[in-house]
Amino acid sequence: MEKHIIQMIIIKHLQKSSNNMNITIDKNTYLGSISGKNCRNKNDALKEIGKAFLFPDYYGLNLDALYDCFTDLSWIDYKKVVFVINDFELFLSDESINLKNSFFELFEDVRIEWSENDKIFKFFKTVGGSVPN
Repeated sequence: MEKHIIQMIIIKHLQKSSNNMNITIDKNTYLGSISGKNCRNKNDALKEIGKAFLFPDYYGLNLDALYDCFTDLSWIDYKKVVFVINDFELFLSDESINLKNSFFELFEDVRIEWSENDKIFKFFKTVGGSVPN
């Protein structure tokens, strides 16, 4: 299935569920999605996230650089950003639980940073490649 079709399905699901998430998904929302199938280790996850969010060439492929790029995103002209990890059960499956937790803590820190600047950053996950009910 083509990437834009998958993104449209995810957006339609998020629109239906938006009351539970306190976010409106519309044309002013940037959707970055990755597949856990391609992100079983730290290096691959960092690369895939960088591609999904169009990170600049100077992106350093480490957690500090990930945080810096996520809290900037000046090259993406949206005030709402949605980050979806499909096949979440495979995301960082070759890594330790501590590293996984470091990523999730970083995503939460980014959400807080964005909210302090009147912007929205939301993180969602799907399991088995399907959009949750």
